[in-house]
Amino acid sequence: MQNSVPIARPSSPHYLRIAETLRQTLASGALRPGDRLISARKLAQREQVSLPTALEALRCLEAKGLIVARPRSGYFVPQANSGDLSLSFRTHSRSSSRPLPVTMAGLARSLFSSADMQLIPLGAALPDPAWLPASTLQRALQTAGRRLQGHGQTYSMPPGRAELRAQIAARAAQWGGQFGPDDVIVTAGATQAVRLALRAVCKPGDVVAIERPAYFGTLLVLEDLGLKALEIATDPHLGMLPDAVATALAKHKLKAVLASPTVQTHWGPVCR
Repeated sequence: MQNSVPIARPSSPHYLRIAETLRQTLASGALRPGDRLISARKLAQREQVSLPTALEALRCLEAKGLIVARPRSGYFVPQANSGDLSLSFRTHSRSSSRPLPVTMAGLARSLFSSADMQLIPLGAALPDPAWLPASTLQRALQTAGRRLQGHGQTYSMPPGRAELRAQIAARAAQWGGQFGPDDVIVTAGATQAVRLALRAVCKPGDVVAIERPAYFGTLLVLEDLGLKALEIATDPHLGMLPDAVATALAKHKLKAVLASPTVQTHWGPVCR
């Protein structure tokens, strides 16, 4: 086992620093296969962090295959080490060196065509139905249906129903938006909006900067439009890294930058 490996940076999230400390303990050989790790509650007390933070550190190690969870028993050192103890943790992804064509359609179709409906779709950008205020949404839909009557079952011509665009502009004004109803286009969803925006500024073969990792729906749109993707280093807490964007702008002729301003796509516990 190796123990002279890079460790999490001081600026890393608490759970990553705790996970790195535990990883060093495993690399030292202090715990043998089958031994039980410190419990999440005791770990939280020892590190003076919240219980969710301690659990996140343990899950990070579990994701790397360094420990295994046993229901109602805790976390244990696996009998056969399936993880790489020499790998370090990092807090953000890396940029790609050059733009690449996107080939995602076949992979995406294969994933969803074989998906078990009883499994949680971790690749889909959808909230768990249990998190949604189902009864409140249902009442709102019924109220809107009664108010719109037959008009609620018909199509709205572009750029969308005037009353809805007026409401969007009015709400946007509350957070500083400076546009009116005539500046709003109502789409059938976020993917259609992204597609229209890219078609307005790009032509086939152009380069678009995207986050790494990116939502697979974004990749499908780029592939369909014949655009090349340049992946930009992205931090799960801070988003697309400004320095990486500046480097990309200096080296490549970007036609668009496609980023999520609030919630990034990332790999659960951010460790590799």
